[in-house]
Amino acid sequence: MVTVSALGAMVALVVAIGLILKKVPPVYGMMAGALAGGLVGGADLVQTVTLMVTGALGITNAVLRILAAGVLAGVLIESGAANTIAETIVRKVGEKRALLALAGAAMIHAGAVVLDQMPHGSFFHATGGSVNMQVHERLKLLPYETMVGLVIAIVSTLIFGVFGFGG
Repeated sequence: MVTVSALGAMVALVVAIGLILKKVPPVYGMMAGALAGGLVGGADLVQTVTLMVTGALGITNAVLRILAAGVLAGVLIESGAANTIAETIVRKVGEKRALLALAGAAMIHAGAVVLDQMPHGSFFHATGGSVNMQVHERLKLLPYETMVGLVIAIVSTLIFGVFGFGG
């Protein structure tokens, strides 16, 4: 398998971001960036396209999850459920504490996601697959992710449990 140089990766990033900033649809911008990066990075056209296709196969599960989340968000917004949920939160905790309550919920959710990043969780495999990492490579990141989750849980506990800023 051919390797693409760091220069190729940087060119891919610059081209993709530049095209996206020029209002080119992101999918096309990323494809053009990947193509340019592969060619500059030392691969020929066939190798570059092969790298793009095999790389895309590795992220299929992650893309499906992202699309499903997008559909769910659209349903929540179009049905008015998101507005109702937000109004209920503001009504229950008051306007002054609503932002803090939502921040607390986000921190607690982020801490819970860490559990899904353990080897038994789907997020573990989705994030590993999205960057084409094998399980043994992905396991090396586990201590760092666990520390991030622990810090989030401790900060959430202090802010909302000990100091009582949540309500």
